[in-house]
Amino acid sequence: MSRQIELLALDVDGTLAARGNEVTTSTVDALRELSATGIEIALCTGRRYRSTAPILEALGLRLHAVCLGGALVKDPYGETFSSTCFSPGHFAKLARLIREQGQAVIAQCDRRSCDFAVDGSVPWNPETALYHRINEAHAEWRPELYAEERDDVLVVGSFGSLGQMNELREAIEGAFAGEYTVHVLRSVGPDAWYCEVLQRGVDKWTGLSQLAECLGVAAAQICAVGDERNDIPVLREVGLGIAMENGRDELKQIASRVVGPCDDDGLVPLLRELAERRRA
Repeated sequence: MSRQIELLALDVDGTLAARGNEVTTSTVDALRELSATGIEIALCTGRRYRSTAPILEALGLRLHAVCLGGALVKDPYGETFSSTCFSPGHFAKLARLIREQGQAVIAQCDRRSCDFAVDGSVPWNPETALYHRINEAHAEWRPELYAEERDDVLVVGSFGSLGQMNELREAIEGAFAGEYTVHVLRSVGPDAWYCEVLQRGVDKWTGLSQLAECLGVAAAQICAVGDERNDIPVLREVGLGIAMENGRDELKQIASRVVGPCDDDGLVPLLRELAERRRA
């Protein structure tokens, strides 16, 4: 760690929070101690901003947040810094293909009262029903979402079992080779997975790099920590890329270092080290 780190980017699930919105007291204390040194800190997550807010509240810090896999960036006051939406045509063809695969389309957006719309034209599997039930207050049921031409969609996705979502990923990549970035990620529930589709060129790094440029921070001055495949673009670009022990093997292979598991305060030694170096 030869160069001073000026920006710390933290994934949420599996990195900062082990289960739901639980962040350990040790991690909160270490992060607040690091924040007091003047370093910029940003959460960098696939979550919606509204579901990221409880983490920010638990930390008691005003932080930037790169959300929805990089398609949405919020400032420390919850205002939109940048967003990248699908064109109506791209959304429509993705939505139709997802429906043809027998899955319900989820259209993630960023509106005051609504975070996402769900297609009601196909029967929901248990994973989709669970996601809707948990987030019903900020969901919009649309009878034929797949047929709508919308210009407010940041991420297109669907929920299901691992097998279903891998099949969906293969169908999207087969039909639209290279047009989109597709990830299959763990979701809520014991066997719930999420197939996330982003526009080509949109990922966590594009969102984080826009923020870093605004803050006047070079890539070499960023430390990023993650555990999933969608963290790979970030770890490839930053000066110090850290993988969690509970993370994907392919992420560990490109990381500068691997720290302990999320459920055993794996972040804490790193946070304390960064704070000590900034005070030195």
